[in-house]
Amino acid sequence: EQEAKSPLNDLQRQIVEVHAHLAGRKMQELNISTQGEVSEWLRTHYSFHEQATLSWRNSKQNRSLDLVVRPGTDGWSDSGWDMVASEIWKDCSQVSTRSLKNEAGIPYCLDAGDARAGSQVFVSSCYPRDRAQLWLVQSREHGNDGT
Repeated sequence: EQEAKSPLNDLQRQIVEVHAHLAGRKMQELNISTQGEVSEWLRTHYSFHEQATLSWRNSKQNRSLDLVVRPGTDGWSDSGWDMVASEIWKDCSQVSTRSLKNEAGIPYCLDAGDARAGSQVFVSSCYPRDRAQLWLVQSREHGNDGT
């Protein structure tokens, strides 16, 4: 019981920071300060991260998925794509679906595959560390058209 009331050590704090980042949260938002508070939170978020990673891996291997986004059509519709700034890679964004999500509740992102000239663009489950999902958007103020 005394250990549960003890503050987080440096290793525990680093582990929480990594899993918070992978869950899209900031450590300061968590209000976790003791070892007792961290245990359940880590179990839950590790499980979330594991499920998200497996879903992402499967989506990268399954290139038979066709994603057609047409607003206002019968069935599924969406109003567009979201540009989500990367917290890891400066000046890059992920381009993700707004409503369509995989079985884990994660949106799909545009995926450059091998990112070579002439290669196809795919969709895969969004994953913060997937470099193939990062897009550099050039602003109009720098003489570009924003694409």
